[in-house]
Amino acid sequence: MKKVSVSILITALLVLAGCGTTVGGGSADVDESADVSEPAVGDETNFNATVIEVSGNTAVVEPLEDGYGDRVTFSTDDLADIDAAVGDVVTITYIGDLAESYPVQINAVSWSIFEKGDSSTPAPAGMSPVETIQYFYQKMNEKDQAALESVYYDKYTENMYWGFDELISIELVSCEELTDTEFIETFYSEAWYENPYDIAIVNVTYDVKYEGGIGPAEYDGVYETNYTLVKADEYSDWMIVMAGLT
Repeated sequence: MKKVSVSILITALLVLAGCGTTVGGGSADVDESADVSEPAVGDETNFNATVIEVSGNTAVVEPLEDGYGDRVTFSTDDLADIDAAVGDVVTITYIGDLAESYPVQINAVSWSIFEKGDSSTPAPAGMSPVETIQYFYQKMNEKDQAALESVYYDKYTENMYWGFDELISIELVSCEELTDTEFIETFYSEAWYENPYDIAIVNVTYDVKYEGGIGPAEYDGVYETNYTLVKADEYSDWMIVMAGLT
């Protein structure tokens, strides 16, 4: 009898186990397809791209590889400050999928300079003396040294960046070319540029702001000055040879 009882007990336990009975007596449903592993963080992917724009905490780049479209944007909030500039080629590492938007958005986790580029834009050809000064002030405000040097006689460019580190903004208030040719010819000095094809003087009023309210030679405020420009020959563009002497 004991052998039969033990045999019946084992059989009953096997039947209950096969039904998935819980301790409380209920039936437990088993989902064999459930994934009990840790959620994947995402593989890191990297690509090279040319910097198109860096504004605040957002960068826009042009990928140099297929599969990303022609523009990709990402936040630089949590990335290292690599002093990336327009024209630089950077290597970007990101995780997750590409967002279906334009520009394509990614979750960048790091970036680095792959190759420094030329961020300067040559001055437009054929500008008048006034347009040249307007361009000069625009590039001063942007602190674009290469662009500034394209309209300034290279003999004097070393003085052009005096106060650049403290400069917050500089804006033209007015800009007018002097039309008194007799005065211009009398005033002009060959020491600035020998035998120019043509000479022009442009009077300007500008509004400047510095960090701490003061620059190397002036306080925040509105000032007047002038620029002397020359053309080397009939086909050359105007270039600045002197500032603030009339």
